[in-house]
Amino acid sequence: MIISPYAFLQHRIVEEIAAMEAYTQLLKDEAAALMEGRFSDMMEMTERKEQLVTTLVDVDQARETQLQIMGYPVSPKGANAAATAGGTSLQEAWSTLLARTAESRQHNHNNGILIHAHLELSRNAINFVHAHGQSLYGADGQHRVGLGHGKSLAAG
Repeated sequence: MIISPYAFLQHRIVEEIAAMEAYTQLLKDEAAALMEGRFSDMMEMTERKEQLVTTLVDVDQARETQLQIMGYPVSPKGANAAATAGGTSLQEAWSTLLARTAESRQHNHNNGILIHAHLELSRNAINFVHAHGQSLYGADGQHRVGLGHGKSLAAG
C-alpha cells in the first residue's frame, strides 16, 4: 500500500499531537503537585518530562524531515503551505498541533511561576532564620524557640 506524502505528514503530525497532549497532561499534574505541596512527586515528574521532551524532539524532527522530503521549507510558513496543499484533514491536524503547543507553552510558563514563588518563599524563610541568629531546633532536634525549658512537649 502506497501512502501519499501528505497522508504520511498527517500521520507524523498526529504522533506529535499525542506526544504534546501527554506532555501537557504532565504539566497539569505538575501544577497540581506544586499547588498541593507534593514536592516529593517532583523528581519523578521531572524524569517523565525529560522522557517526553525527548519524544517531542523525535516526532518534531520526523515531521520536519517529511516536510523536507516533500520539498517544503522547515518553517511555520512551509508547514502551513504543506497543510494547505494537503487538504482539510491535514489543515485540521496542523491547527490542532499548534493549539496544543500553545496550551503546553502556557502551562509550562505557569508552572515556572509557581516554582519561582515556592523557591522565593523558601529563600525568605531561610533568610529570616539566619537573620535572627539562632536555630529553631537544637542539636537534639527539639524545637527551641518559645518553649522556655527546652523540654519536649511529648515528654510532658
